[in-house]
Amino acid sequence: MRKVVFLLLLVFIAALVASAILLRRSRVYRSDPAALRTSSDYNEIIHPTVSAPEVDVARLEKVQLTVTSNQLMATLTNRVPGGPKMRVLGTPPNFRLTRLRSNHPFRLPAGSVSLTQVGVGYGPWSAAALNDYALRVPMRLFDSSLRELSTNEIAEVLPHSYERMVAYRGYFPEVCFILNVSGLSNYVSLGVKLYDGRTHRPLANGYSSRNDPVRPRFEIQTQMWHAGPVEFVWDFAHGQPHHFESKPAVGWQIEFPGGLLRLVGVGRGRANGSSSSSGGNYDTASITIDPATADKESSFLFLIQPGSMSHPIRIQFMDRAGKTIDSGGGMGSSSFVSRSIRAPLADVDKVVVDYFPEKERLFFLLDRIPGLPAENDHLQNLFDVRLPEVWVRDGSEFKDLLGGTLQMSFAPSFPNTLFPPGYFPRVFTNATPKELLAEFSRNCAPPQYVSVRVSSNEIEIGRTPLQRAVARLAEFFQNAKKKLGG
Repeated sequence: MRKVVFLLLLVFIAALVASAILLRRSRVYRSDPAALRTSSDYNEIIHPTVSAPEVDVARLEKVQLTVTSNQLMATLTNRVPGGPKMRVLGTPPNFRLTRLRSNHPFRLPAGSVSLTQVGVGYGPWSAAALNDYALRVPMRLFDSSLRELSTNEIAEVLPHSYERMVAYRGYFPEVCFILNVSGLSNYVSLGVKLYDGRTHRPLANGYSSRNDPVRPRFEIQTQMWHAGPVEFVWDFAHGQPHHFESKPAVGWQIEFPGGLLRLVGVGRGRANGSSSSSGGNYDTASITIDPATADKESSFLFLIQPGSMSHPIRIQFMDRAGKTIDSGGGMGSSSFVSRSIRAPLADVDKVVVDYFPEKERLFFLLDRIPGLPAENDHLQNLFDVRLPEVWVRDGSEFKDLLGGTLQMSFAPSFPNTLFPPGYFPRVFTNATPKELLAEFSRNCAPPQYVSVRVSSNEIEIGRTPLQRAVARLAEFFQNAKKKLGG
């Protein structure tokens, strides 16, 4: 027994030595700005596939609707008695992919699409950031060749002062992409994405859009503070539309290649907010309605299947004179979409849905995001990125700032509870990610050791390798003592 204990002790001593070596290696802070990251999202974008989807019609028959004067709520149950009843829908069209330099137009027989301007905005800390989701800051504007525009040129392109502002959340630059769509009277935008041109990592941390049919505009919170090529991706659908229309009656349903849409709820008044949730047994969507606006606006809730897909459809509403009613916005969730319009329900004559059969995916290739700090132009290590004055409101934003800037993930993801009370909001000026990791390690309660796995692009938090080995050794001796009877 003593020989066994002695041999195991030697094994643990060797483990301690190995842990010391690993401890030293884990202090190597490196993140290559050109190394390829594994991204299934990017692979799906460049290799899109389509198939005829199936929907469970038994499940769709069990949609529950709750209507009050100030709320529309729909619930789709995922499990129904008797099991599923699957039906195959038609096969949707696939995307046609086109890659373009940022200053080259995409041409179609009926018209063209061009990237005309790129704007970048960020700014210093303001106490107003504590009360607002984002600060409106002026942006620097560049043309499609990334030449910066003069003040007079900006005023000519964007005549209204509010058009020259972007919403900056404090820790990543807000990048605005402005397109010009010429000759295409009928199309629908299906969304945008942004990728690092070398690593293929997604850079968009959320975006907003302004759906001007001639000059659509997309503002993206961009996880990038260094120079490097990027790919801006815009999906849209066009072509001779398939037309569906009906009175605004609950229960109206249409099917199109790859999808199904049903009107499940109608509300009198403007939608002031929306929420959605999903779980193992249900999907729920809710819109809050202001009943005081019932004589001016109305809201509609649709079920859409399959969920979580950008379907090439456009939903509009017509009055009795055949004119399109102005939209008041909408929302989307995994199984539902909503639309609000600026007209009372009594004035709505028809719901009109157009399905567009041709889908395009345009990749605009930019040499860099212009207007970022010049000291980050020639970096070989993302731990050396110099951040301008940035601020974070909580642990989630702190993690996003570090992970996004470094293009690394955390293992495990740390909870907000690691930070002491009163730590946030936090403002950092001219700091590097390496300095922020040290700041994180010092201020966690209890203190956390931070190590870097260069090979897997991960940041690990927790006890040091040496601490883990010592804990295991102590556990070993306790177990050995019990076995030896004392």
